[in-house]
This record gives sequence, C-alpha cells and structure tokens, in this order.
Amino acid sequence: MASTDLRGGHQPRAGWLDDGAFSRGHVRSKHDGHPGVAALVPRFSLFIEDLAHRTDQELKTRSLAAFPRLALWLLRDARDSARLMSSFDTWRSTMLEVKRASSGTRDFATLVNYILHVVARMHYDELRAKIDQLDHEAKEIEMTIAEHLHEEGRMEGRIATLRTLLVFKFKLQTLDATCEARLLAATPEAVDRYLQRVLTVDSIDAIFEE
Repeated sequence: MASTDLRGGHQPRAGWLDDGAFSRGHVRSKHDGHPGVAALVPRFSLFIEDLAHRTDQELKTRSLAAFPRLALWLLRDARDSARLMSSFDTWRSTMLEVKRASSGTRDFATLVNYILHVVARMHYDELRAKIDQLDHEAKEIEMTIAEHLHEEGRMEGRIATLRTLLVFKFKLQTLDATCEARLLAATPEAVDRYLQRVLTVDSIDAIFEE
C-alpha cells in the first residue's frame, strides 16, 4: 500500500528526514503485552513530497484540475507571505480558470477566504488589491469576505473587552467554562447587552440573564 503526503510550508527547512516507511516495528513496543497484534499491522510506505522545493512551473504542469493545483501552491506559499505575493501573478490565469468552472464561485471564495485568513497583516491590503485586479466578480467576492473578516475581528475584540471587564469587576482569575461558553456563543446584540450590564449588575450571573 502506498499513499502520498503533500506538505507545504510547515516542514523543517532541512527537509524530511524520515524514510516514510511504516511497519510492525513502529507499534511492537506499544503492544508487547498483546502477542499477535503487531502481526495484524499492515506494512506500507508514504511518499512524502517537499513542496517547498517545487517551482511554480512544476506545480502548474501537474495533471490536476485548476483548484487542486492552486491548493498545492497555497500549501507551499500561504504561510510565507512574501513568497505568496511574489508568486501571485504567476497563478492569475489558474485562478481565473477556477472561476470559470461549474463550481467556480464557491471554489474561488474558498481560496480567497483561506488566503485572507493566513496572509501577514503587512501584505493584507496589497493582496486584496491583487485579487481585485483579476476581474469584477473576484473583487466582489474579495470585498464580501474581507468585510466578514473585519466584522469577525471586531466581534472578537468586543468579546475580549467584555472578558477583561468581567474578570476585573468580579475579581476573578479567569472566567469559568460556563461563562466562557456563553461569551463565545453570544450574538453581537447579546454582547452589547452584556457590556451595558457590566456597569450596573452585582453578580456575574446577572450579566447573562435573558
């Protein structure tokens, strides 16, 4: 049995040192008290490809559809924002190819959402501009996702503020699991109510009363 493990920007800089082989010896020590178990373990090898050493051209000429080729590119570059920005223009035609497919809008939105989540803040605006230049629809998708991420960030900031106020007012080391779960499940309207109540209520339970 053989399988392929495609690893991008998370591997050691020196490359993968393990030979990828998996055999009974890997589990024998864990099952010494259970004779016969190791004999049931399959033997197989992993083919581990270090994407960090693959060029754009090598990835683009893979016998894959446009979306998985872009996925390989992002596995390689998404965590290295400078490299991502440098290689972006090389992948413009592939991104447009994804958009033209039957599920193009959904797949393209998935890629943009991922990129905007992982790119470093210093390259965020530059990346948005590059996406906007692809075409009008790409710009609309990017703006919708960016707006959602902005609201998501604002919500996280308000929850963090509320958490700090609760800990300070009620002299806690930290919020218990129940309060934390309520914060994380709260709607924006609920967070507004909680922030207002912090000024007037005398108990933490009163904060979360409906």
